Amino acid sequence: EIMNTESIYFCNYSIGEHAYDNVTNVCARYGKRILLFGGVKALCAGKARLEAAIEGSEYAIVDIVLFEQECTYEKIHRLAQRAKEVQADMIFGMGGGKALDTAKGAGSVSAGGNGRYDRKIFRMSFCRSRGSTDIQFSTWP
Repeated sequence: EIMNTESIYFCNYSIGEHAYDNVTNVCARYGKRILLFGGVKALCAGKARLEAAIEGSEYAIVDIVLFEQECTYEKIHRLAQRAKEVQADMIFGMGGGKALDTAKGAGSVSAGGNGRYDRKIFRMSFCRSRGSTDIQFSTWP
């Protein structure tokens, strides 16, 4: 039996203490409306930094959705639906591996689950956790 595979190549990483300084440049071609998603700790650590990075620009956080501890298909579909309802151009995920997996899944589902992304996914990881990266800001894919 032949197994179908898909290769995904990661690119467009902005890593470092001042990575937020480039948010508006990195996002320029994707739209202006941001759905912010993450856990309480991650949002407390990063929301103000994101707000400062987009202050005075055309970018807006149109909604904030809290992560509910587990990545499930139901939660992925709910987040994708919410992004559609608020007409978000991008989903910014803040947190560890499960939160970021949920954000990535929602981006895929919002495009019909075909492996393409209707909304650009931005990952923001603030705390090291098993299975996640220690990257402050990166785009996917």
